Amino acid sequence: MTKKHKPSGFTGKHVLIALFLFFGVIFAANGILMTLALKTFPGEDQKKSYMQGLHYNQTLAEREAQEALGWHFILQEGEELSAEKTQITLQIMDASGKEVRGLDLSLRIFRPTTDREDRIIKMQEIKPGHYQIITQGLAEGSWQMEVIGTAPSGEKLVVRKRLWLK
Repeated sequence: MTKKHKPSGFTGKHVLIALFLFFGVIFAANGILMTLALKTFPGEDQKKSYMQGLHYNQTLAEREAQEALGWHFILQEGEELSAEKTQITLQIMDASGKEVRGLDLSLRIFRPTTDREDRIIKMQEIKPGHYQIITQGLAEGSWQMEVIGTAPSGEKLVVRKRLWLK
């Protein structure tokens, strides 16, 4: 009588189980990491970005209208750009070099990568054509500044600049 030889040790069944376990752990880890990544940053920096894209031609027309006005701005030298106390002063002039008075300006200061620290602050006209904000409690690092304003006659102004706070 011949005896059936039963293999001992590592068999094909063991290899198959090891492969399923190995790839199962990889897929589970990837699933967990993707879920955490999407919860912390969904991929949209702006709300309703699709709708903004549909109205992009209107945005371009507004930019052209602003350029036609010939307005320009100067971020005043000697600004205190520190995290403890941030002072931003803008001088806004028209094409002939006269200060633009009476603008209703709001400054939005935000991080390029998240909306958690966004702030919208109303700028005050401290003297004709000079608008200022002073704020505290911003963290060090890279920030974006966006000033949005309207003149009493209806013209719009949008100024964007990158800031670095120490």
